[in-house]
Amino acid sequence: MPTNQYATSANRKFTNLYRIVFLSFVACLFSVHLWAQNLVVNPNFTSTASWTGDNGSILSLDGTTGNLSAPSGLVTGPGGVAVQCSQCVPISTTGVSYAFGANMMPLNNSSTLILTIVWYDGGNCSGNITGQSQTTQASPTQMAWHALAGNGTAPALTVSADIEIVQNTGTAGVQFNVDDVYLGANDTPVELQSLSVE
Repeated sequence: MPTNQYATSANRKFTNLYRIVFLSFVACLFSVHLWAQNLVVNPNFTSTASWTGDNGSILSLDGTTGNLSAPSGLVTGPGGVAVQCSQCVPISTTGVSYAFGANMMPLNNSSTLILTIVWYDGGNCSGNITGQSQTTQASPTQMAWHALAGNGTAPALTVSADIEIVQNTGTAGVQFNVDDVYLGANDTPVELQSLSVE
């Protein structure tokens, strides 16, 4: 029986079209999944909203510089305690690995940069600490961006997490910039930390 070339060609075109549509749909879903993973609110510091200067540190906005683009957060230390800003986020899934990261630029001091995730069993970072995950950068170069990144598992009973961004010095007037902060479940690759979820 002779082959219907026109039918075969049409079937191939339909199959190819189906593949393109299907792959596009999967890619779209995958992209949305990745974008939705960052739990940090205002990770790129378009303002200071949702962030807090801790222990007397002053948090402001630096409109002239940023890791990928301006603005970024500017944290100024009061002296006597470490320079720090933070944000508390809710945690809905425990027992899985979370990727976390931030880009920091020390302006006038080379003390160690620290990024810590403190896990709590109460909402709004209250109650008992269930554990913590941390990454550091010793002796950072001033006026240069440093990408801090790590992974940690949210312990059982964890309900919220405090993202603490620190330069470990009590010298008054020490400043650092911070930008592109990330915390997300399921080992999202470090290169995705700069994605915005605003």
